[in-house]
Amino acid sequence: MFLRLCMSGRQGSSSPTRILAAGFLLVSTQSNAADLKLNVSYDNPQACSVAFEAETLALGALATAAATAVGFQVSCNAPFTYKLKSENGALLNGVSIASGSDAIEVLVPYKIDVSIPLQDPVGKIEDACLSEALASCNLSNSASSIAAATPSTLTITPQPSGVLAAGEYRDKLTISIEPQP
Repeated sequence: MFLRLCMSGRQGSSSPTRILAAGFLLVSTQSNAADLKLNVSYDNPQACSVAFEAETLALGALATAAATAVGFQVSCNAPFTYKLKSENGALLNGVSIASGSDAIEVLVPYKIDVSIPLQDPVGKIEDACLSEALASCNLSNSASSIAAATPSTLTITPQPSGVLAAGEYRDKLTISIEPQP
């Protein structure tokens, strides 16, 4: 924080007195009349945060799973970028399948749709990407907009294409939001 107090005289004045105390510079001159000028400046650092409504998203039966949405909240007081990262690149079944069982799926990719409304100026980030292609997916940024406690949506749509091995399929999806450089 920077705060400067300045007092200057209008009529004949003697040499100014300067006092530096607790980070403030006080300058005063002695005169019959005085103006007080106060320049105040405060620096607010860039900050972003993201919070999901739930930490786990249960998709139900994978063979018949439809799109499932989860809400999250974005707050960023500066224009921002975001990244998505998938731990496995797909929903992974922890079972061990014998070799030669190529017809049974243990990895199921999924489509990710992201929607983040923006303020100042108003707009929206709308992106879609496959889990297996996140590293090369061209995700949007907020350009010159910010997001202030904005309710947003992430939608997961499994893309099974064959016979699924029995068991639970899991992945960990991470969303990272940071101010633009």
